[in-house]
Amino acid sequence: MTLRSDWLNAAPVFYNERTGAQSRRFEDVVDYERFEWDPEGLNDYLDFGYAVFGRTPVRDVRFLPPNASLERDDAGALVLRRHPDPAEEFAGTTIDENEAIERMREAVRAWERRARGDIVIPTSGGYDSRLLNHFVEDTSRVRSFTYGVSRDQSRSLEAARARVLAERLGAKWERVPIGDYHLEIGWWEERFGLSTHAHGMYHVEFYRTIIERGFGGAPLLSGVIGDVWAGNVNIPDRITLDNVRDLGYTHGVHADAARSRFPQTLEHRARYLEENRERLGSRYWRIVEANRLKIMLLRYLVEVPRELGFAPWSPFLEPDVAGAMLAVPDERWRDRRWQTDYLARVGLDLENERIPHTRQDTLDLDAARRVPLEPLDADLLSEIVDRDYVERANAVLVSRSALRRFYHRLHFTPLVKGALKTAGFRNRFYDAYFVYIVLHPLERAIKKRDAIAAGREEAR
Repeated sequence: MTLRSDWLNAAPVFYNERTGAQSRRFEDVVDYERFEWDPEGLNDYLDFGYAVFGRTPVRDVRFLPPNASLERDDAGALVLRRHPDPAEEFAGTTIDENEAIERMREAVRAWERRARGDIVIPTSGGYDSRLLNHFVEDTSRVRSFTYGVSRDQSRSLEAARARVLAERLGAKWERVPIGDYHLEIGWWEERFGLSTHAHGMYHVEFYRTIIERGFGGAPLLSGVIGDVWAGNVNIPDRITLDNVRDLGYTHGVHADAARSRFPQTLEHRARYLEENRERLGSRYWRIVEANRLKIMLLRYLVEVPRELGFAPWSPFLEPDVAGAMLAVPDERWRDRRWQTDYLARVGLDLENERIPHTRQDTLDLDAARRVPLEPLDADLLSEIVDRDYVERANAVLVSRSALRRFYHRLHFTPLVKGALKTAGFRNRFYDAYFVYIVLHPLERAIKKRDAIAAGREEAR
């Protein structure tokens, strides 16, 4: 079997250098009977929150770069073969912003003609989902769904804007309440393994509810990574060893390799920077590389609905659409001015309208209250990270103290959180939560390895 990675690596190919196994699912290529850690891959996973630079936390388990395939030579050895890169087409060019918008529209309309029945659009009310709803020609087919992130999810900014958008376009819209998604952590880790942290379970709950409402198996229009192509990012102009993690655009959702039990050499990061030095000097290629790194995580936005039976598609995964968006002149591209002006022309500039809402993101905090997290096993994880690092995360997240819960909530209260920050008080909830979702898949891998080893011993 020969698998090929796509231009962006949105459908990555994992392989085992020792066994030769290849699969699009991480767990399929891990040999738990001969499981060992890859120090560099593990430290990268901790620092980024997902696998990068072709390595994973497991020795021998790698993933292909974009536009590549693995083949066997006459001696049976695996050989990496590179294929032409579609992203080259727009490199060094500029394109009129109206043409970029038209390419998006035509791509959506062409997909709409191929799709059958109702069209599901996960709609946050942000730029990308707003444009997708707008570009669909037959809005009577649209079924848009939104989850809120505030405690009163009906008043969340996402729900408020999505409701207004649907009314203006004449589409059918529903809000989907979520909050029990920590129950899905096992489902998530079985499918994504150690390729990325346990982040997107809320989408599992979201889509399961949409299925319950009768729209399972529908074609689904996704806005995945549209914001990065459009200019809503701040990647440093100069990428060095000191700031290479900024290229991964992690939003702080990662752990800390300084707490790893394995030494960090950074040689492979230096090698990556040297090999891509010329490209990283270009805004165009920096954005392409940023998306190629983070897609290891963000692919869940299409993989989760696909796993649950939907037929997802996104124009922003198409190289001609993405390339055209990146080729918009820099002064119009930055801060996505070109899209802001377009949305204003078509009456969808919701940012400048007075739409009542609650601006408060307490989703993960509320989810941890509804479905309390089981403490991480500090004994097991001490083989790869410092014990006190695990225990500190447990102390913050697993505490049943009403006072601690009240303290966390204060940091999400608009009129209070600013004063607390000014006074030097820091919200430790997300620090601990991010450590938890990065380490939990590692703990699961250790348990699986040990269970298989115990089974072998028992069989003897």
